[in-house]
Amino acid sequence: MSFREILEHSLKLARRGEESEAIRLLEGALSEAIRQSDATWIKQLARNAAIMSDNIGNLGDAERYYRVVAQSDHDSPVVHFALDSYTAGWGNSELSTAEYSECWRLATNLNDEETLELLRSAGFTPD
Repeated sequence: MSFREILEHSLKLARRGEESEAIRLLEGALSEAIRQSDATWIKQLARNAAIMSDNIGNLGDAERYYRVVAQSDHDSPVVHFALDSYTAGWGNSELSTAEYSECWRLATNLNDEETLELLRSAGFTPD
C-alpha cells in the first residue's frame, strides 16, 4: 500500500470510530517514511496520527507525533502552537512559552495574521 492509500484507509477507520487501529496503521507507515527520509509523508502521517491521538484523549502520543512533525516542518507556526497546547497541559510553562514565542516569530515572518490573532486570543503577546 502507498502512503496515500494508508492515509486514506486510516481516515476511513477513524470515521468508523476505529481510531486506535487507524493510529496503528499510521504508525507503521510513519516508521517507513522515516526510514525513507520522506519529509512530506512524515509530516502528513505524523500530523494525522497526532490529531487522532488527541481525539481519543491520548495527549502524550499526540505531543510525540507533533514533535515528529516539528522535526520535518520546523517553520510551521501551527505546529508550534499545537506543541504549546501540550506542553502547557503538562505544566511545563517554560517550554510552553518557548513554543508560543517560536509560533509568534514564524507567524510574524510569514505575515500569518490568522495565527497571530489566534495567539492574541489565547492571551499571548511577545515580550
